[in-house]
Amino acid sequence: MNEKQSLQNEKHLIAGSRNYHFGIQLSGDGSRCLVIDEVQADQRNRIMVFEEQWDEFITCLTQVLTSGKQANETAAQLSPAEGPIFERLDSLVSDAYGKRTRIRTLLENARLDPIQSGKILQKFSEEVSAVVMENFRGFLHTRQHGDLLWKIIVERYGLAGSAPESYQGIAEKWNFNTERARQLVDQALRRLRLQQRRRRLEASLQANAENWLGVRLVEKSGTDQGSAPEKKVPEYILNTRKIYPRAYETWTTDEEGELLSLFQDGYPVDELAEHFGRQPGAIRSHLKKLTGEGD
Repeated sequence: MNEKQSLQNEKHLIAGSRNYHFGIQLSGDGSRCLVIDEVQADQRNRIMVFEEQWDEFITCLTQVLTSGKQANETAAQLSPAEGPIFERLDSLVSDAYGKRTRIRTLLENARLDPIQSGKILQKFSEEVSAVVMENFRGFLHTRQHGDLLWKIIVERYGLAGSAPESYQGIAEKWNFNTERARQLVDQALRRLRLQQRRRRLEASLQANAENWLGVRLVEKSGTDQGSAPEKKVPEYILNTRKIYPRAYETWTTDEEGELLSLFQDGYPVDELAEHFGRQPGAIRSHLKKLTGEGD
């Protein structure tokens, strides 16, 4: 008896270039075996499961398939209904704040847990995109050429609905060379990258998230028992900190390293002041202390 004749209850499945054959094979002693053949071109792979293992085989297969379906359903529930604009804006966030930073990261930094972030991105992705874009536009408009920089960013990342534009395409539209287009995009990203502005964006997302979710997001805090009483801060310092939150505070080693790095990258003093939350005069004097170059 040949192999084909020995198979009973045959079923066939065609999946692209692969064919699957299922059947029961009878042996000479009357025992039965489940046979699954995968055939592609001239290759054949066979799985054989003897009758005494059928129940265990079916149980394992069912568990694997069920887990896979549940994982897909969970991912669908927690993933945003991402359209092209959201995806492109996500790319802009990554370029501005680092490859590991996404819009979801900003939400979770704004005191949302992963489930809350997933819910917002699923139900309010358009609203989230609008908040991020409005903040970015405002950040760029705080300085000279802000309107031009925003328009170039919109074109570069395709945030108005058209396809993302190349540096060459931007240069041709605005009548300057490709290198100038690249410089303007980099300049815009530097302005967005300032940590003070990122914190403002996260605060804006938090405020809107509270409305979207209908809950109050609070920061976890430890107990203050046993802590030393705070020293009274002079009035002039409190007034200054309304504009520059870190005014008169001691510089850390990490902050000094970041200050030098940003200054060498060409950040102007007023943007450094906003970034570090310190007065422009303090920025200049500390740069002079570190490098001897105050301007």
